[in-house]
Amino acid sequence: MATKADRVRADAGKLVDEGLAEVAAGDADLDAAAIESELAEEAAMAGAADLTGGRDELADAASLADLSDLAGLKGITDLSTGMDTLEAADEVNAVARLAGAVSVDDLERGMVLASMSGQILVAADVIGLIGMPVLSEFLRQKSRQARGLAVNEIGRAMAAAALSDGLGDLRDRLASVGLAEVAEGASEVAVSEELAEAAGAVAEAGAARAATGAAELAFADRARGEARSRAAAGVAEMADGSAAVGTGLGAQAAVGGSKRKGSRVAKKK
Repeated sequence: MATKADRVRADAGKLVDEGLAEVAAGDADLDAAAIESELAEEAAMAGAADLTGGRDELADAASLADLSDLAGLKGITDLSTGMDTLEAADEVNAVARLAGAVSVDDLERGMVLASMSGQILVAADVIGLIGMPVLSEFLRQKSRQARGLAVNEIGRAMAAAALSDGLGDLRDRLASVGLAEVAEGASEVAVSEELAEAAGAVAEAGAARAATGAAELAFADRARGEARSRAAAGVAEMADGSAAVGTGLGAQAAVGGSKRKGSRVAKKK
């Protein structure tokens, strides 16, 4: 039959075992807390880097958007200027055609007057031959007047033709400049669209990276809290386990001492 001392020793042994198990559990919690703390620091570093990088990318996206706006504005301005220049070229072309038409009309009138001048001169010569010198001289004078008018008309025709040619050259130059401005404007608008697309892509990537960084920092904060809680639990478990071991060992020692004292008394008797 088990004595009271045996029961005390058994309880003490059980208490020691439980205490040792609690100490081991506490030690495991401390190891886990150290790992969690290390993971938290790694996550914090990664989160800070991603958050900073994301903000930088968002700033780059804003710069690209500004460049896109500038390129678009310049492109629209160049397109407008080019269209105005082409319109001016059309107007100059219309004036050139008008000058060309005037040149033809003046030339035709000049040639008619020149023909009339010659005919009148022939008539004057004929009249002179038949003995009418006064009328002959009158016709000669009219022939000279008609010839002068013919020369003037032909001169105006030549001037109008030169003006038409000059305006044609001006029209060609204006058209060339206008087309170049339109092409440049279209190119700048295309560049603006490409920059806007790039800005959108960079902004999206920056926002995603910043969000990832924020999530990593939040995870790091939670992991730090869990690591502190686990470490505190581990310390508490080790303290409780150590206390239990100490209590159990003390109980075992007390029972063992009592047994030895009883044995010595029995021997003396």
